[in-house]
Amino acid sequence: MHRPHAPAATDPANPPDRAAAAAPQAANADERTHYLASYLCELSLLEADMLRFPPSQIAAAAVMLTNRLLGAALWSPTLQFYTNLRAQDVAALAPLAKLHAEACSTDFQYAAVRDKYAAGSMCRVALIAPLPAAAML
Repeated sequence: MHRPHAPAATDPANPPDRAAAAAPQAANADERTHYLASYLCELSLLEADMLRFPPSQIAAAAVMLTNRLLGAALWSPTLQFYTNLRAQDVAALAPLAKLHAEACSTDFQYAAVRDKYAAGSMCRVALIAPLPAAAML
């Protein structure tokens, strides 16, 4: 029996996602940037509302939000080239920022994911404060 499923946001075997999966490499991402983008993608897998976005949008939004949280350039010509997306085309950014804010609350129902990325081996990226509500684009 075939069971349909939504592809993972960072699944390299998913052709539409190949360019977005290359975005952290295209951005010359360090370890902390990579882990934060991965954390945001993993959070998106837990929220049914995020299924409306294609994996490439989620991956691009994760890179953009990571850059914003870490004070880097939001988007670059290199990222645009490899993802074929302009910054204004990334519709998943605001919902992902909201989801990150929810994950930072003490009553977040998926604390295991947050705890995983709060570990030292993951550069404690889950402890990075979310954007203020006014800045959530």
